Amino acid sequence: AKPVYMDCDFDERWGIPLGVSLENAIKSMDAHPEAKAILLVYPNYYGVGIDIVNIIQEAHKRGLIVLVDEAHGPHLPFSESL
Repeated sequence: AKPVYMDCDFDERWGIPLGVSLENAIKSMDAHPEAKAILLVYPNYYGVGIDIVNIIQEAHKRGLIVLVDEAHGPHLPFSESL
């Protein structure tokens, strides 16, 4: 298998990646119909989440297996209630 990396958005103000948008995920999946699975990171290392529900729904419509790396949950710096 050969990985294909999806483009992610970037927040210039904070200097951090925002993760893959639904639009970019759909473009990547459409561009690679031979794909068998998709790997997502949620949230990312900076605590930023993506539209994971809709990305997973789009992946499942295409018959893709979805794996989600959720290892960065403890790094959520944007909420004092966490």
